[in-house]
Amino acid sequence: MHLTKSALAPIGGSLVAAGLLFLSFRRYDIVLLLAALFVAAVVLAAVSRRLRSAAIVLASVLFALCVAELVIPRLPGNGDGSHRDMTTGYTAGGYFDKTDPVVGVKARPGSFDSALISDHGEEIYRVVYEIGADGYRRTPGDDHPTINVFGGSFVFGEGLNGEQTLPYALAQATGRGVKNYGMHGWGLHQPLALMESGELAKADINVILTAPWHGGRSACKPVFSIGTPRYVVRDGHATRDGKCTGLTGYSVLDRVLDRSSVARLIRQAVFGGDAITRDDVALYLALIARIGEVSRERGQRLIVGFIRATEKDLSGSGYTNDEILAAIGRHADAAIDLTLAAKRELLESGYYIHRLDQHPSGLANRVRAEKLRPIIDTLQ
Repeated sequence: MHLTKSALAPIGGSLVAAGLLFLSFRRYDIVLLLAALFVAAVVLAAVSRRLRSAAIVLASVLFALCVAELVIPRLPGNGDGSHRDMTTGYTAGGYFDKTDPVVGVKARPGSFDSALISDHGEEIYRVVYEIGADGYRRTPGDDHPTINVFGGSFVFGEGLNGEQTLPYALAQATGRGVKNYGMHGWGLHQPLALMESGELAKADINVILTAPWHGGRSACKPVFSIGTPRYVVRDGHATRDGKCTGLTGYSVLDRVLDRSSVARLIRQAVFGGDAITRDDVALYLALIARIGEVSRERGQRLIVGFIRATEKDLSGSGYTNDEILAAIGRHADAAIDLTLAAKRELLESGYYIHRLDQHPSGLANRVRAEKLRPIIDTLQ
């Protein structure tokens, strides 16, 4: 059968749209997704007289959205940013295991390099993450730990080599074996699920480094919470209730939309973005209460290291940092403010990696370890 040029054009356009759609989901790229839909709308306008007007309107809207996604990040006031080196093992080497039945997401065993670059070409950090066979970062003495440390990227040591992390500093300060149960993006729901599963080291002391923004993570708000254990508050208690799902219910689509500047603006305007709510804090405190219960059931002592949120972040929650810290103290054997400043906004630059990446520096971790050491000695 002979195909004319007019017949080949829609076929070619459809193949282009399919290719762009495939790449958009593979790379979680919202611009490629909009471009794929734009091409599909143009093809529809070309082949269907009945739908031509609607397809042209749709194509115009998609084109405008595509332009907006490209322009918004570059508008004055958005400031400079950073990006990961996409050639490192962290980004290109299959670093994350998103199928863990207990916590949902952790790392794969191995050695992975990671680097962060400013948009102006400055290297912010270049480090190596050594991950053990169990999917957690290695620390000296972690084969037989007496201290388990739980948390997100602050505990893991985002942007730091192994000897700069908090668990390493704590092992050096106390002379004890310390297990690093920190992972990028974790809240309080993963540590609790890990404790309830029994799949963790039998240690004498559990240490949690946490901040109020973990409430939003535990409430399944960020896209990186998809697939992690979900907890809800029932009768004042944290209760397991399946797994976190995204806004659309389709993991890949939710991850693509998470890269959208337009969607972020809408989310901020309509839903308040990542603002910490009263319900977030209620869940956060219920999770800490349950972690305290499980620790006691396991014959372990619980220490909670608290990092203050900014006053702006807490403005819609109805709570202050001091009120949250006081509530935490009622559920733990010890609670200590580890912000290293009277307010998070006043934290000295030496305590974080870089102005474009405010994860804790090695110095901050050493200072926090020294603050935790006498409490650990007292509880032993």
